[in-house]
Amino acid sequence: MTPPNQAVVPALCYEDAPSAIKWLCQNLGFEEDFVIRGDGGRIEHAQLEFHGSTILLRSLGNHPDFPQLDRVAHHGSTNLAADSTEEVKELHDRATAAGATIVLPLEDTDYGTRTFTCADLEGNLWHIGADEAFSDPMVLLANAGAALAEAGLVLASAGAALAEAGAASAEADLVETEGVDAPD
Repeated sequence: MTPPNQAVVPALCYEDAPSAIKWLCQNLGFEEDFVIRGDGGRIEHAQLEFHGSTILLRSLGNHPDFPQLDRVAHHGSTNLAADSTEEVKELHDRATAAGATIVLPLEDTDYGTRTFTCADLEGNLWHIGADEAFSDPMVLLANAGAALAEAGLVLASAGAALAEAGAASAEADLVETEGVDAPD
Protein backbone atom coordinates (compact mmCIF):
# COMPACT_ATOMS: atom_id res chain seq x y z
CA MET A 1 0.00 0.00 0.00
CA THR A 2 1.34 3.43 -0.94
CA PRO A 3 2.06 5.56 2.14
CA PRO A 4 -0.42 8.46 2.50
CA ASN A 5 2.35 11.09 2.54
CA GLN A 6 4.01 9.88 -0.68
CA ALA A 7 2.77 12.09 -3.50
CA VAL A 8 4.98 10.66 -6.27
CA VAL A 9 5.41 6.93 -6.84
CA PRO A 10 8.04 5.81 -9.38
CA ALA A 11 6.93 2.99 -11.71
CA LEU A 12 9.55 0.97 -13.58
CA CYS A 13 9.32 -1.70 -16.27
CA TYR A 14 11.86 -4.52 -16.54
CA GLU A 15 12.54 -7.18 -19.15
CA ASP A 16 13.24 -9.54 -16.22
CA ALA A 17 11.14 -8.13 -13.37
CA PRO A 18 11.56 -11.18 -11.06
CA SER A 19 15.35 -10.72 -11.18
CA ALA A 20 14.96 -6.97 -10.68
CA ILE A 21 12.87 -7.52 -7.53
CA LYS A 22 15.44 -9.94 -6.16
CA TRP A 23 18.34 -7.58 -6.99
CA LEU A 24 16.68 -4.49 -5.51
CA CYS A 25 15.79 -6.35 -2.29
CA GLN A 26 19.16 -8.02 -1.84
CA ASN A 27 21.37 -5.11 -2.84
CA LEU A 28 19.56 -1.83 -2.23
CA GLY A 29 17.53 -2.72 0.85
CA PHE A 30 14.02 -2.83 -0.63
CA GLU A 31 11.35 -5.12 0.81
CA GLU A 32 8.51 -6.74 -1.11
CA ASP A 33 5.14 -5.30 -0.15
CA PHE A 34 3.22 -7.46 -2.59
CA VAL A 35 3.69 -9.03 -6.01
CA ILE A 36 1.10 -10.20 -8.54
CA ARG A 37 2.57 -12.88 -10.79
CA GLY A 38 1.09 -13.77 -14.15
CA ASP A 39 1.62 -16.51 -16.70
CA GLY A 40 5.20 -17.68 -17.17
CA GLY A 41 6.45 -15.88 -14.08
CA ARG A 42 5.88 -12.40 -15.50
CA ILE A 43 5.23 -9.69 -12.91
CA GLU A 44 1.89 -8.02 -13.53
CA HIS A 45 2.33 -5.60 -10.64
CA ALA A 46 4.76 -5.31 -7.74
CA GLN A 47 5.18 -2.86 -4.91
CA LEU A 48 8.50 -2.61 -3.11
CA GLU A 49 9.18 -0.46 -0.07
CA PHE A 50 12.25 1.41 1.11
CA HIS A 51 11.99 3.19 4.50
CA GLY A 52 8.25 3.66 4.15
CA SER A 53 8.26 4.80 0.50
CA THR A 54 6.95 2.71 -2.37
CA ILE A 55 8.04 2.02 -5.93
CA LEU A 56 6.02 0.06 -8.48
CA LEU A 57 7.41 -2.26 -11.08
CA ARG A 58 6.26 -4.84 -13.58
CA SER A 59 7.42 -6.94 -16.48
CA LEU A 60 7.76 -5.20 -19.81
CA GLY A 61 5.63 -6.44 -22.69
CA ASN A 62 2.07 -7.50 -23.46
CA HIS A 63 0.39 -5.54 -20.71
CA PRO A 64 -3.33 -6.31 -21.19
CA ASP A 65 -4.66 -3.05 -19.72
CA PHE A 66 -2.03 -0.59 -20.99
CA PRO A 67 -0.50 -1.78 -24.28
CA GLN A 68 0.72 1.76 -25.03
CA LEU A 69 3.16 1.43 -22.11
CA ASP A 70 4.92 -1.45 -23.79
CA ARG A 71 6.06 0.32 -26.96
CA VAL A 72 9.57 1.08 -25.71
CA ALA A 73 11.64 -0.16 -22.83
CA HIS A 74 12.63 2.88 -20.83
CA HIS A 75 15.12 3.61 -18.11
CA GLY A 76 14.64 5.88 -15.16
CA SER A 77 16.55 7.46 -12.33
CA THR A 78 15.36 7.20 -8.74
CA ASN A 79 16.72 8.80 -5.57
CA LEU A 80 16.74 6.92 -2.29
CA ALA A 81 17.09 8.75 1.02
CA ALA A 82 19.01 6.45 3.34
CA ASP A 83 18.69 6.75 7.12
CA SER A 84 22.38 7.43 7.71
CA THR A 85 25.71 7.84 5.98
CA GLU A 86 26.64 4.40 7.34
CA GLU A 87 23.65 2.90 5.53
CA VAL A 88 24.79 4.56 2.28
CA LYS A 89 28.19 2.87 2.67
CA GLU A 90 26.53 -0.49 3.42
CA LEU A 91 24.27 -0.24 0.35
CA HIS A 92 27.25 0.81 -1.80
CA ASP A 93 29.22 -2.22 -0.62
CA ARG A 94 26.29 -4.58 -1.28
CA ALA A 95 25.64 -3.16 -4.76
CA THR A 96 29.36 -3.31 -5.62
CA ALA A 97 29.63 -6.90 -4.39
CA ALA A 98 26.62 -7.80 -6.55
CA GLY A 99 28.42 -6.45 -9.63
CA ALA A 100 26.41 -3.23 -10.02
CA THR A 101 27.84 -0.62 -12.34
CA ILE A 102 28.85 2.27 -10.09
CA VAL A 103 28.05 5.38 -12.12
CA LEU A 104 29.10 7.94 -9.49
CA PRO A 105 31.46 6.69 -6.78
CA LEU A 106 30.82 6.81 -3.06
CA GLU A 107 31.54 10.38 -1.97
CA ASP A 108 31.56 12.27 1.32
CA THR A 109 30.96 15.94 0.65
CA ASP A 110 32.30 18.78 2.76
CA TYR A 111 28.71 19.62 3.80
CA GLY A 112 27.97 16.24 5.40
CA THR A 113 26.30 14.26 2.61
CA ARG A 114 27.38 10.79 1.51
CA THR A 115 26.15 9.61 -1.91
CA PHE A 116 26.71 7.20 -4.78
CA THR A 117 24.85 6.25 -7.94
CA CYS A 118 24.63 2.78 -9.45
CA ALA A 119 22.85 1.18 -12.39
CA ASP A 120 20.71 -1.87 -11.72
CA LEU A 121 20.77 -5.00 -13.85
CA GLU A 122 18.74 -3.31 -16.63
CA GLY A 123 20.31 0.14 -16.57
CA ASN A 124 17.95 2.09 -14.29
CA LEU A 125 19.95 4.54 -12.17
CA TRP A 126 19.69 4.57 -8.39
CA HIS A 127 21.11 7.59 -6.53
CA ILE A 128 21.47 6.78 -2.84
CA GLY A 129 22.34 9.42 -0.28
CA ALA A 130 22.05 10.61 3.29
CA ASP A 131 22.72 13.95 4.88
CA GLU A 132 24.22 13.42 8.31
CA ALA A 133 22.67 16.68 9.52
CA PHE A 134 19.23 15.15 8.98
CA SER A 135 20.01 11.59 10.05
CA ASP A 136 21.91 12.18 13.31
CA PRO A 137 19.90 13.96 16.04
CA MET A 138 23.09 15.12 17.79
CA VAL A 139 24.38 16.77 14.59
CA LEU A 140 20.97 18.35 14.07
CA LEU A 141 21.00 19.74 17.62
CA ALA A 142 24.59 20.96 17.28
CA ASN A 143 23.76 22.72 14.00
CA ALA A 144 20.66 24.29 15.55
CA GLY A 145 22.67 25.42 18.59
CA ALA A 146 25.37 26.94 16.38
CA ALA A 147 22.74 28.77 14.33
CA LEU A 148 21.10 30.13 17.49
CA ALA A 149 24.47 31.22 18.92
CA GLU A 150 25.31 32.99 15.66
CA ALA A 151 21.90 34.69 15.66
CA GLY A 152 22.50 35.76 19.26
CA LEU A 153 25.86 37.33 18.33
CA VAL A 154 24.26 39.18 15.44
CA LEU A 155 21.51 40.47 17.71
CA ALA A 156 24.01 41.49 20.39
CA SER A 157 26.09 43.38 17.81
CA ALA A 158 22.99 45.07 16.45
CA GLY A 159 21.91 46.02 19.98
CA ALA A 160 25.33 47.48 20.78
CA ALA A 161 25.29 49.48 17.53
CA LEU A 162 21.81 50.79 18.32
CA ALA A 163 22.85 51.70 21.86
CA GLU A 164 25.93 53.52 20.56
CA ALA A 165 23.86 55.36 17.96
CA GLY A 166 21.29 56.27 20.61
CA ALA A 167 23.98 57.60 22.97
CA ALA A 168 25.54 59.67 20.20
CA SER A 169 22.15 61.05 19.25
CA ALA A 170 21.36 61.91 22.87
CA GLU A 171 24.69 63.75 23.23
CA ALA A 172 24.01 65.70 20.04
CA ASP A 173 20.56 66.66 21.29
CA LEU A 174 22.00 67.76 24.63
CA VAL A 175 24.61 69.96 22.98
CA GLU A 176 22.05 71.43 20.61
CA THR A 177 19.36 72.20 23.16
CA GLU A 178 21.39 73.28 26.17
CA GLY A 179 24.54 74.62 24.56
CA VAL A 180 26.62 72.27 26.65
CA ASP A 181 29.93 71.04 25.33
CA ALA A 182 29.85 67.40 24.46
CA PRO A 183 32.19 65.21 26.50
CA ASP A 184 35.27 63.86 24.73
